[in-house]
This record gives sequence, structure tokens and C-alpha cells, in this order.
Amino acid sequence: MNSAFNPTALELCARKVSAVSGDARRALEICRRAVEIAELRHKKDAAANAISPDSAVTTEDGSSAAIALVQMPDVDQALKAMFSASTVVAIRNASLHEKIFMSSIFMEQKRTGAPSCEYGALCSRHVAVCKMHSLDIPNATELASICVRLNISRLILLEGGIPERHQQVRLNVSEDDVAFALRADVLVSKIMGLN
Repeated sequence: MNSAFNPTALELCARKVSAVSGDARRALEICRRAVEIAELRHKKDAAANAISPDSAVTTEDGSSAAIALVQMPDVDQALKAMFSASTVVAIRNASLHEKIFMSSIFMEQKRTGAPSCEYGALCSRHVAVCKMHSLDIPNATELASICVRLNISRLILLEGGIPERHQQVRLNVSEDDVAFALRADVLVSKIMGLN
């Protein structure tokens, strides 16, 4: 059986995904996108009659067929597209306290294994993080505003739409996107233990 991936391209995908989270679904999604990119590149090459001889394989029926071997630039382009999605950009552009709030949800979900957590627990974690890192501590009204803004932007989901102590809050974006986007922020990635 022939592989459709250049081994170094596949290794690049594996390394990038494992650096963020190790989620196999994310790796498969990137590989799928890289295959689409390679197919488009191959069609352009075929139209220009630039098909290389080593891009032909023998099919099960014994005939020869041209394939587009997925190369490192294809995987790199797929990675850039995946991690420059609007949700990643929105997370990166969030304020410091919005990032801390999202990281609090991220860490609380990791700690408990539950898909959502109580707003009150998130506020307590947020305040503790601020104290630990000598940051300004938002008051209750400011924390509620942070939560509402993130809910309006659809980065999180807040049960009932109004922050109250026992309301359930959860991320509305993948944990991979949160980890990838917040890794670029030195303080927040330190808080989350990403570095």
C-alpha cells in the first residue's frame, strides 16, 4: 500500500498537533485539508503538463494513476488555515482578563473532566490567578461583564445568558483552538501550563 503523504509532511502535522493538544481528530482534520491542497496543486500541475513520473502509482486493477503526494508545504498551508480561523483570531484579540477567564474555563474543565463549570468557581479561579501573578483583580461587576462579552462573541456559552454563581459556563470553541491561540501570550500560557 502506498502512502499519500511524504513522511516528513506527516511528521510535521504530528509534531504541530501534539505541541497543542495531541488530539487525533485535529490531526486527521489537518491531514484531510492537506490532501485537498495537494489535489488542487496536482490538478494545476497536470493542466500545465508538469506531472512528475514518481507521482504515478499502480492501482488495485494494475493500471497506473497519477496522484498528488502530500508535501510539507501542503501540510504547512493546512496548518496555517486551521490555526488562523476566526475563532483563534478572536481569542488572540481578547483582553487579558478575557483570556484569563477562558483559560480558567479550560483549566477547570481539564481538572473536573466535566463539559461545563459553575460561574462562581470560575470567578474564584480568576481571582486566585490574578493574585498569584500580581494582576489587577476585577470586581464582581467586571467579571460578569467579561463573561457576558465572551458569551456575546460566542467564545463561551453561559447557561441562561446572565452570570450567576451556579450558572453553568463552557467553552464554545475547541480546547485545541484555545490552547493554540493562548500559547502566544507568555503570561496566559504560563498560567495554563502550556510552556
